[in-house]
Amino acid sequence: MRPLADYGPEMSPSHHLFIGRFEQSITVRPNRLSFHRHTYYEVFWLNGRGHFFADFREYPIADPTLIFVSPGQVHRWNQEPLITGPMICFTQEFYDGKEPPPSSLLEHPFWFACETPPLLPISKRDVAMFDSLWREIEVETAPSKERDEIIRALLRVVFYKATRLHLYYGTFIEIELVRYRVGAWAGSARPWAKYSCARPLAHRRYLGICSHY
Repeated sequence: MRPLADYGPEMSPSHHLFIGRFEQSITVRPNRLSFHRHTYYEVFWLNGRGHFFADFREYPIADPTLIFVSPGQVHRWNQEPLITGPMICFTQEFYDGKEPPPSSLLEHPFWFACETPPLLPISKRDVAMFDSLWREIEVETAPSKERDEIIRALLRVVFYKATRLHLYYGTFIEIELVRYRVGAWAGSARPWAKYSCARPLAHRRYLGICSHY
């Protein structure tokens, strides 16, 4: 896998890592609002409303949301009116570090998944946890001897926490997205009503966001 090639001096000395802000990235590289793909991994912790398109499927964004983009995945963004938040881009070589194969990165369900949605809306009870992890990641922008190992450790925590949540309620999100795509919200409100109290708040909120698009 080639190192990161489309970022500037903010890259790490190893050229396998970039930490920045989504809104700044879009301003500097507006072509990201058109369909494109990368040879590396991207993760976003976003607030705001808009649309994310991945592999020609449309996903409404409800804040706050984690979004995962795999290498080679065709995607683009649509901001309505503004999506903000931190982002990180990295290669598998960076993530693995000195870890022997197979890579633990590929244990997570949101990479290279054909049917699994590449986004995860986060409930209020978990927002503070992810906010804290992302603040620590953003602090580590200045190169240092320990920086890469700290970021690897923080990414592992983010991914395992996200995997736990995904396994807990991923199916609800998949079903709601299917209903959103076929435009069946109005006709299916009653069947879904009996589940509304059982689903975590993030998913009930996501259901409401979808119904407004």
